Amino acid sequence: MSLIARSSHKLIPCLPHPHCPSPTQHTHTMTSKSGIPNRLPDIRRVVIEHGPDGRSRVRSDGPLTNIKAEAAFEGRSLIAWATDGSPAKDNNSDEDGAERRIPGLGLVPKGGTNFRYTDFAPNAEAAMVRPTVWGSSLSVRELTGASQHRTASVDYNILLVGELIHTTEDGDERVIKAGDIVIQRGTLHGWRNPSDTQWARMLSVLVDGEAAVVNGQTLQDEWRGDVKMGE
Repeated sequence: MSLIARSSHKLIPCLPHPHCPSPTQHTHTMTSKSGIPNRLPDIRRVVIEHGPDGRSRVRSDGPLTNIKAEAAFEGRSLIAWATDGSPAKDNNSDEDGAERRIPGLGLVPKGGTNFRYTDFAPNAEAAMVRPTVWGSSLSVRELTGASQHRTASVDYNILLVGELIHTTEDGDERVIKAGDIVIQRGTLHGWRNPSDTQWARMLSVLVDGEAAVVNGQTLQDEWRGDVKMGE
């Protein structure tokens, strides 16, 4: 028995399970280049499943630990759960969706979804691609200028903490505050944390979709910016 799961009536121990982490497991504190540590709390994830008797039960309860330190911007991201098809088969699978590898830019599973959160350091500007691109030997080493990216997906974004500047290809900049939502529809865009002192946190659900077609041109996944690539 390890973690404590809260029911509506009492506290009960989490059932032993290979995906039920130790209560002492925590993510690592990250510090920005300016020396400002990320004090945002760990994300607690509670996953529910069916037991052998067919009744629902807690499968795991604990902080997310699959941290991806973002090389393309100053920050970090974690995947809470990803599905790799529709309809999803996760209700009959023992696989942990947080451990799935996502091809391409590492953001949107083909035919699936990605439930993730991202922390932006003060003054961070985000291309939001992983340091290692799955299925490729390329790694993003450094981003030295303004950046935007696009994925063939519909993205539901909600800013939980802080403030971000959202940019689009036509030069528009919008201030996004905590509680605001932004819907991306296969569009080229970027994010920037304008604060000199405060970290920001955004929660996103990316749903795979058809690539946008404008004036007969199919707009594929891409990112723009002074990105240096290397082995």
